[in-house]
Amino acid sequence: MRGKQDHSRERQLRRDQTEAERHLWESLRNRRLGGFRFRRQHLIGPYYADFACAEARLVVELDGSQHLLQSGHDALRNTYLERNGYRVLRFWNDDALARTGEVLEAILAVLRTPHPGSLREPVPLPAPRGEGNAASARGEGNAASARGEGNAASARGEGNAASARGEGCTASARG
Repeated sequence: MRGKQDHSRERQLRRDQTEAERHLWESLRNRRLGGFRFRRQHLIGPYYADFACAEARLVVELDGSQHLLQSGHDALRNTYLERNGYRVLRFWNDDALARTGEVLEAILAVLRTPHPGSLREPVPLPAPRGEGNAASARGEGNAASARGEGNAASARGEGNAASARGEGCTASARG
């Protein structure tokens, strides 16, 4: 059951969405893109993601010309989202409107790529008292995961965050 939260900001953002957001939402809603469920204006920490697919840990942002002036804020936002396990794709509003098919192909390609965080070995659950093997009792279950060595590429910021800026709709890796 969901907690009692004020969702008025999300509702307002959905009502005031841009033409590009409305246009892209028609292709993302109701699992229309590869069967993946997207939410729009979804709150993640202190930020509202234009579109978020929780199961794939993917955020899709559409940027207008105002983002040219706020690139520092966008970088902080991306860093926050990536540190919390999300991949981030950014597209220009113009591309979402004029090259929708290419934008959707780029999103789907990332959705079909395993998330870097999913490559880590799962952390073993502790055995119930009096059970289990000696290694888990000594805390030797998953040393690589405990040391944070599960995914070196992700730790170096070489995950699958991508941007569609600069070269049309071609998503390129960011670090």
